[in-house]
Amino acid sequence: MMIGEVLKKEALGSAIAYIRTLSVPGKHVSIPAGRDIYTTFCWACHGAKGDGQGPAAKNLVGVKPRDFTSKDFAIEGREEEVSRTIFMGAAKAFHGSPYMPEWKTTLSRQQIQDVMEYLKTFKESHR
Repeated sequence: MMIGEVLKKEALGSAIAYIRTLSVPGKHVSIPAGRDIYTTFCWACHGAKGDGQGPAAKNLVGVKPRDFTSKDFAIEGREEEVSRTIFMGAAKAFHGSPYMPEWKTTLSRQQIQDVMEYLKTFKESHR
């Protein structure tokens, strides 16, 4: 039996619209998956709003967590650098903050791509 025969036209349309929100056209990434990873591993330092004001940020001395809402932060054109920072940790990737851990043993390359796509939503919400 085809799904179109089971669901009413409106429900089918709603289901298709929802499915389209789960990925980014032309890319094999999932913003909801990135959000889930971010809220599991990143928000404590970078904040729920991505502004670098997470509850753990106040305990860090010197370098503060990256503010993903800042006009100075960009991922577009810097994907490899941002990916490397998440994968290797900031200190190893480019002599950045020693507080940013490496996630290479915790997150797959796909998960890192998903997180990077989610990080872009912080900028979009501040336009």
